[in-house]
Amino acid sequence: MFKTDVIFSGYYGMRNTGDDAFVEVSQWAGQKYWNIDNVKFLAKTSDLPKTISGAKGYPLSIPKTYSIQQGLLLKNTNWLVMAGGSIFNSVEKGSIKDVALTLVQQGNKLKLGAVGVSIGPFKNIEHEKQIIEYIKRMGFLSVRDHRSYTFLKSLNLNFEPVASFDLAALLPEVYSGNTLNVVEIKKIIGVSFNNEESHFNGDLRKEKNRRDFIIELLKFLGTKSNYIFRFFIFNDHSKVGDFSVTQEIIRKSGIVNFEIVNYNKSVEETWNGISECSAMISSRLHASIFACFSNVPFFLIEYHRKCADFLNDVGQFSDYIIGDGVANPMDIGNTILDVVNNKDIYIAPKFKNEMIEKSRLNFTGVNFQL
Repeated sequence: MFKTDVIFSGYYGMRNTGDDAFVEVSQWAGQKYWNIDNVKFLAKTSDLPKTISGAKGYPLSIPKTYSIQQGLLLKNTNWLVMAGGSIFNSVEKGSIKDVALTLVQQGNKLKLGAVGVSIGPFKNIEHEKQIIEYIKRMGFLSVRDHRSYTFLKSLNLNFEPVASFDLAALLPEVYSGNTLNVVEIKKIIGVSFNNEESHFNGDLRKEKNRRDFIIELLKFLGTKSNYIFRFFIFNDHSKVGDFSVTQEIIRKSGIVNFEIVNYNKSVEETWNGISECSAMISSRLHASIFACFSNVPFFLIEYHRKCADFLNDVGQFSDYIIGDGVANPMDIGNTILDVVNNKDIYIAPKFKNEMIEKSRLNFTGVNFQL
């Protein structure tokens, strides 16, 4: 019941589509490239997304036993692999990284790895030291951005870090046998927007600028034709999720021809919903990643350095880069209209295929052995 080959860990079971994609890809790629079937994710099974292979979490659904189950799982697995996201910022007391590191220091057989992650940013020097100590105990580590790779190369590690890319770039292959052929009837402009600063004590002026930008952009687009605006709720958290701010920008932009796609535990259904769009406007990074790799033109508001890193890595065409809500909404609006009305003029990111191969390195480029 508790014995596994690999345990995957991350921000799983939090009703966030971006993190759900990491579950989908990790399970699929683990089977395909590592030849493992006996895997679990550190979350309640009922909270995990609906994946094509049926992701499994804690073996027992008994309240107040999950920390005990976590300990049993860690002691009866070969690998703990942190998969996807910005999860290497600190080693908080009692966290999965802390518990796993203690087991390794005590001589447990557990091996540590990570794929498709970012390193930092760190709040302070102590957090940086914690992460370095954890990294030096690892068996392999692949990172999704150049900044993280440069940081790792500055350390004296006993393994070679891998410069990879975001796990979600493999989704076209995960769904290659399932993806629907979409017959476009009406023009659909996808939108995915989130507040960030107010949830994490950030710069509220920047947050307001982004919100004002998206509102003015939608106002402009809404007057030009009878487009359908499809709003995607990527994060369904009651406090830091997308629903409230989505309602606000719909109300303030005055658009009337819209639909809201609520959070869906099926990553594939969200993937297909974005694939139907003629363009995607987002501040959610993974809404743009989904669009990019499903061949939908996308325009990403760079609310975080990981957004700029992504645009640089995939080689986004300069006319489609809109910065952190500082561009002229009408100028960007006209660019979006040109692309929506004439797909033939769209210039796709020039390094997209290279990034798919780099994403594959998360599983083919690391030293994984049972």
